[in-house]
Amino acid sequence: METKTLTYEEQKEFELAKINALNVKFRAVMGELGYPLVTWDSEERWNASVEGRDAEAGEGVWLRASLYEKWRVKASGVYPREKGGYVDVYDPVTNKRVSAPSITVSGEKSATQIARDVERRLLPDYRKRLALVRARVQAGNDWQAETERTLESVKGEPLDEEEKRARVQAGNDWQAETERTLESVKGEPLDEEEKRDREVNFYRETGKLGGIKASGKGVSLEVSDVTPDQARRILGIIREKGTE
Repeated sequence: METKTLTYEEQKEFELAKINALNVKFRAVMGELGYPLVTWDSEERWNASVEGRDAEAGEGVWLRASLYEKWRVKASGVYPREKGGYVDVYDPVTNKRVSAPSITVSGEKSATQIARDVERRLLPDYRKRLALVRARVQAGNDWQAETERTLESVKGEPLDEEEKRARVQAGNDWQAETERTLESVKGEPLDEEEKRDREVNFYRETGKLGGIKASGKGVSLEVSDVTPDQARRILGIIREKGTE
């Protein structure tokens, strides 16, 4: 039996229908989990995406799926933002940043089945790491308070609000510069996960192509599944940059 090849318009219509159906299912999942909805992508976006968060409990889950990942659902725990930037957790052994835990689930499962998978496979690990995040937030708040007390002891009087804001603004400026760097390479606005991880990944139909990470104006590049000639050309560009 001959397989029909879809036109661009037909393919786009199919993708939008899939996105809409998944967004409906994702909102039902949040209802099952008891997380109030935060936001979800419009049908014009290229992926299905819904975030639910319990502000009182300080935790939440983000669900998303796309054609590039064969509509497999990725569920991630949500870390909080503190003073304008996402909080990072570092492994005490490797000293490398630990991303929020995540799992993948078949997009063909029902909302109830996905919710049960999230409860069983994601939430226990996520809540353990979330406790580390909260401890880090508290440590940052304690450090900020200690810094202000030190400055006040030298100044001989309480800091004014502008002096307090100046310390916070420095961190916010760095986060904003990092996001601008990533957006300049990506060529479009970042989604919330990319802002949180300060990382952008690129995909094609066969899988992940590579990614970029940024810190301020600095960029690190990761590439996958390239030919030797492409690797030599990329390396040549990097070497040219190093001699400037």
